[in-house]
Amino acid sequence: ACSDQELNAILAHELSHVRYNHVSKNVAASLFLGCSIVGSCYGAWYYYCEYVFPQYKHNEKFIMFHTFIKDNKELFLQLMCVGLGSLATLCMLALSRRFEREADQGAIMLTKDPQGF
Repeated sequence: ACSDQELNAILAHELSHVRYNHVSKNVAASLFLGCSIVGSCYGAWYYYCEYVFPQYKHNEKFIMFHTFIKDNKELFLQLMCVGLGSLATLCMLALSRRFEREADQGAIMLTKDPQGF
């Protein structure tokens, strides 16, 4: 059970999330990062096929590498998406921590009672 002081702090914290538009900012950041990941993966594949391969197509070791990548395009794209997805997750976690700190500060300003935390 929470005391009245703790309950006020919790409600003020949640109201601060609404006040600072954290939900819409979080959705926008998620959409941006998701589109960036997909675009980066396919952009890298296009760059590789159009610019990298033609420069090294006479190198025997590179041809073996290219054959492997070409035959496993889905695996290549999945690995890129996993790597970029991990980076996006770290960015979202950092953003989430920032929003929580901001909501805590907003709750303290609303309640004028830092002891409620």
